[in-house]
Amino acid sequence: MGEDQWGVTHVGPRAPGDVADILNVLGLPGMTNAERITTGWGGTAIWRMEREGRTEALRIFPAGAHEARDREVAAMAAALTGGVPAPEVVPAKSHPTHPAIVTTWCPGRTIAESLATAPWRARALGAAMGRTQARLHRVVAPEIVRRRSPDWVAWAGSDEDALGDRVRALPLRPDALLHLDFHPANVLVEDGRVTGVVDWENTRAGDPRADVARTASILWLARQSPELPRWSRPVLRLLETGWRQGYRHEARAGHETGRVTDMPLFDAWACAAMISDLTPKVGMPGVWIRPEDLDDLRQRLARFKRRAGL
Repeated sequence: MGEDQWGVTHVGPRAPGDVADILNVLGLPGMTNAERITTGWGGTAIWRMEREGRTEALRIFPAGAHEARDREVAAMAAALTGGVPAPEVVPAKSHPTHPAIVTTWCPGRTIAESLATAPWRARALGAAMGRTQARLHRVVAPEIVRRRSPDWVAWAGSDEDALGDRVRALPLRPDALLHLDFHPANVLVEDGRVTGVVDWENTRAGDPRADVARTASILWLARQSPELPRWSRPVLRLLETGWRQGYRHEARAGHETGRVTDMPLFDAWACAAMISDLTPKVGMPGVWIRPEDLDDLRQRLARFKRRAGL
């Protein structure tokens, strides 16, 4: 598998000179060998660079996204405190027009990259990914994330009020730290061990089942990519099997049941959120999503709704 099925977005500064200027304002001079790396379908740009003998990452947000930056900083710090590997934020000044974070560079390769060279490890890598996500869900989201988190249920869109009402009627945990973009391109591994969870742009406080359903929907969507080699589809299914098993095992180890209840509602929510999120992105540069993919998502949404009694 390559990286294209996860999408590439080009935003923000495009030249190392621009990056150096931003770093100087942040009070972090001395950058060398800046290299722009691929990002997801969000609105941030990521650079890999050498600075003072260390490899670091510079994440540049859209103009005005200071609150989003603050959420990510707090979420990564909480994850690290809770035993979940994440980048460490380098203390810096604030940039008036380019909200940015400089972090340590996590060792290893993404699970997506690892699958490309060792597809036979899919199930084991999936299990490591699932265990890490279950540990993440034990972390209580910091106050700044809880206070500034938009309503995650409303992500399903205004056309899904009935679905949203059913989800809100459940007994929900309101304060778990959710990643909401937890997939093989955002989890790094080395020697079979997870070494970093990156890209916290979607982080929220909420019920862990939303994060589980979101990951399941992303893995399903990845298998639909026309750019994905045919051999990768069964590999992704094995990865998903391992992920679910790893999540349940770690949940039981933490004195939780390991059972994830009412999932048809959450799976329906995740499909609706995906449709709401991707519909305006169809046709954008670097986005492979086609109208027929959205049709498949709508059929998947309808199936989960029927299972949930909607």
